[in-house]
Amino acid sequence: MNAPVPPNEAERLRELNSYEILDTPPEVEFDDIVRLASALCNCPIAAISLVDAERQWFKARIGLPAAETSRDVAFCAHAILDVTVMQVSDATSDPRFQDNPLVTGELGIRFYAGFPLVGSGGMPIGTLCVIDKTPRQISEAQLESLRSLGRLAVTQLELRRTLARNRETQRRIAQSEEALSLAVVAGSIGLWNLNLVSNMFTMSALLETMLDLPTPGEARPRQQVHDRIHPDDREALTANVSNAISRHSRLDTELRVLLPDGAVRWLHATGSTHYDADGDAIRMSGTVRDITDRKRAESEVRLHQERLDLAAQASNTGVWDWSTAANDWFVSETSAAILGWPPGEPPTMAQWHTRTHPEDKESLEAFVNARLADPTCSG
Repeated sequence: MNAPVPPNEAERLRELNSYEILDTPPEVEFDDIVRLASALCNCPIAAISLVDAERQWFKARIGLPAAETSRDVAFCAHAILDVTVMQVSDATSDPRFQDNPLVTGELGIRFYAGFPLVGSGGMPIGTLCVIDKTPRQISEAQLESLRSLGRLAVTQLELRRTLARNRETQRRIAQSEEALSLAVVAGSIGLWNLNLVSNMFTMSALLETMLDLPTPGEARPRQQVHDRIHPDDREALTANVSNAISRHSRLDTELRVLLPDGAVRWLHATGSTHYDADGDAIRMSGTVRDITDRKRAESEVRLHQERLDLAAQASNTGVWDWSTAANDWFVSETSAAILGWPPGEPPTMAQWHTRTHPEDKESLEAFVNARLADPTCSG
């Protein structure tokens, strides 16, 4: 007789599969449990049976030749219908099993006792069972031993699952750390961590190199790092850090550092504050990027613009620029003065038209249209 399918079968199978144990190699912890069950109950056959959708699979077994059987013939499929030990004293006289091939066949099962293994989710996923080929019963002490070993088997299953999940978590963390490390190296990003209780800094090797700090790889006092900040930027940085902590906001600032050889380096620093359960700031961590080249380029652009402006003023030459896509105008102060426009107020095309002498309007429009039609024109 086939065992009825539990009403919560789908949920039960999900819990069974969550242990990720089916079809795994033997493990000594489970083998020891079935050996003890066999010895304590004085039965030649014992097993940890896990009842899958179509089969029962033995994680550990003694006295059984096969690693699994069909669920249709499994005694354990009946045992998981309850949470107490199921005992069958003589299978040949039990209507559920008297025609079962495990009873009538070579294995010749007569006695069976199975303790349901109930997982942490409350679902019976299998049994710890003991089997004999002669009709019999086991004592109450042996039944209690079977229950204790069954609970031990569940504990071992839970431990195994927890360890597997921890290993997976560690693997993912390692992958994330590796990806972060590659990104940090590729982006030339320095990492830092400041303990606000001990006022000690730790940082990546790249940031130590940026700051030209001694004794790389060691924690260092906050003052040692502070001394690298350019004197003109120290007050602003201190204020920015204090504001980030008190306002629970992100630190985002640009500052200069003064190296021992006198070189000045520009850095872009970002950071976040970490607080304890009482809301007290205990740590800050963040990133630093060297922006010296960008600052140098910006300075060169400004210098070039200043020289251009001076040259234009000296030669009384006006400069203008028209972005046709955005219809934005730039007009230098000299151009504005020549054309009689208020400085800082870019003209419209209509205003340009009104400033053009009537005899020149046609030629100006032809010039503008020709330039707009020229695909090589960039100005």
